[in-house]
Amino acid sequence: EEGSTDTDTQPDGTLKAGDIWNNGIVVSTTYGSNKQVLLMSLDEGKCLAEELYDYMDEYVPDGWKLPNETEAYLMNQTFQGDALEALNEKLESKGYPIIKTDKYRYFYDSGGDIYAFGFKPTSKFQPAGESTQYYIRTVSVVSQ
Repeated sequence: EEGSTDTDTQPDGTLKAGDIWNNGIVVSTTYGSNKQVLLMSLDEGKCLAEELYDYMDEYVPDGWKLPNETEAYLMNQTFQGDALEALNEKLESKGYPIIKTDKYRYFYDSGGDIYAFGFKPTSKFQPAGESTQYYIRTVSVVSQ
């Protein structure tokens, strides 16, 4: 929405990683005949792996899902170091939860199995422990 404080675009109207657009955080854009934007949720949740699907059913809006492995790797690679710091400053200034690092891990879907990853260069992408709490940042792919 034009004029909204929660929407960023570049001067030429394009989007870049870290922009807030369409109620999400831009992770990547694919331009061509069909412009696709991968968005990560502005808000996050937390639950045990064994409660994940109930959580998703109750709290996640239509059109949003757990990231798949490719999307999780893209999230991890896009938001590290200075880029993650800049994004977290923007999120905090707008009242949204920051993306956690260190020992904090986020769910993703690896071909139907529940896995987890972290937002740091050395993060392992591995199966989620059933009785461990993880964070949830959902994704949505939308056309621009």
